[in-house]
Amino acid sequence: EASLLTPLLDFLKSRDDVLIIGPDDPGIRASTVAILPLNKPVPAVVAELERQKLMVASGDFDVVRLLNEMNVDLDPGVIRMSLLHYTTRDEIDRLISGLAIALA
Repeated sequence: EASLLTPLLDFLKSRDDVLIIGPDDPGIRASTVAILPLNKPVPAVVAELERQKLMVASGDFDVVRLLNEMNVDLDPGVIRMSLLHYTTRDEIDRLISGLAIALA
């Protein structure tokens, strides 16, 4: 999973318009990545990713206290991507391309 997380996290770390929730080191994090877009509303980013047939979700994902402490609005919450659904490098590359479009 770390080999798949690395390009996704590298892409996200390269952007100044995304907050990665949790560690950005693929060696110490789970294979689920949550982000908060800083310049676009969560629903707009999710809608564009879904238009591209990319599987993501938004919400609070039962980490209400953490998101409250980070001053993240619980509705719509954050965007979550799981490597359960993206299991090959081609799929990760497609997700990264989709995120680049959705966040633009």
